[in-house]
Amino acid sequence: MSKNTAIAADEAAFAARLSDLTVGRFALASTVIDYPGASIGVVTSTPEDHDIDELIERADQAMYRLKKNRRATRRLSDGGENNT
Repeated sequence: MSKNTAIAADEAAFAARLSDLTVGRFALASTVIDYPGASIGVVTSTPEDHDIDELIERADQAMYRLKKNRRATRRLSDGGENNT
C-alpha cells in the first residue's frame, strides 16, 4: 500500500468514526428522523502546507464525495428511489 493510499484510508476511517458518533434516531414533535450521520471531510496536512484555503477546499471535496456516495448507497438500498 502506498503512503498516499494509507493516508487516504486513515482520513476516511477517521471521518467515518466521527460520523458514526452523530448517527441516530431523533424524535421532533410528531416526526421521527433516522439521521445517517454528519458528512465530514477530513484531510491531513504537513508543516509545509500553509494555504488554509486549499486545505478547506480539499476537506470540502472530501465531504461532498461522502455525501454523493451516501446518497448512491441509500438509493441502492431502497430500491432505486431518489432520496435527497
